[in-house]
Amino acid sequence: MAPLKHLFQPLKIGSMEVKNRIVMPGMEPGFGIDDSGRIHPQHTEFILERARGEPGMIISGAMPVHPSGAADPATIRMVPL
Repeated sequence: MAPLKHLFQPLKIGSMEVKNRIVMPGMEPGFGIDDSGRIHPQHTEFILERARGEPGMIISGAMPVHPSGAADPATIRMVPL
């Protein structure tokens, strides 16, 4: 039996079919929110570059879906581990 033989096989999640089982988890890369609390083009490019590798799914992390949900930059802090 080949190791990881199912990795590149499609997977059905409810009515959605994912083309393979490679998932990029949501993360905070330390950039991406502009001074108004909206997604910066640098973050968009970061996600697009990862998508070029063709993972089955990308979980983008927390993002506003409406202008009223934009983060207040004053409340965003990087916390060292």
